[in-house]
Amino acid sequence: MTIGRHRRPAPPLDLALTETADTELTLTAHGRLDADTVDDLTEAFQVVLTQPGLTRVLLDFGALTSVDSSGVAALAAAPEQAQRHGVAVTIVSCGAEVRRALELSGVYEHLTQAPTGAPHPRLPGPRRSDDAEALTPVTNPPA
Repeated sequence: MTIGRHRRPAPPLDLALTETADTELTLTAHGRLDADTVDDLTEAFQVVLTQPGLTRVLLDFGALTSVDSSGVAALAAAPEQAQRHGVAVTIVSCGAEVRRALELSGVYEHLTQAPTGAPHPRLPGPRRSDDAEALTPVTNPPA
């Protein structure tokens, strides 16, 4: 008798912090962002925001395998938390499953905007050709 297939559990959340510029840090997440791991990301993000001289946090979620509603909620709160510290927060990479979850919730748009409101230059362009405004070139603000 077969009860069902067993899936390997997704890896827990691993976080790494890299200085990418004098005033910019990249927070890289690997694994899953869910009810069991969201506190790790939230705590790390709060610590990152208190770094002196920080103006931007880049979120590299390219190795994030999944995100549930608690992860989406934490990410939805990130831009406002960062703004209170005078810091911009932007996703620079994420996989298709994570991107879809963030798009469906409306969070993705808020995390892919540069402080000026233009799409972040490190992200690929829009997937729809009918969004002419989003297809305009983006220039980096002076450092």
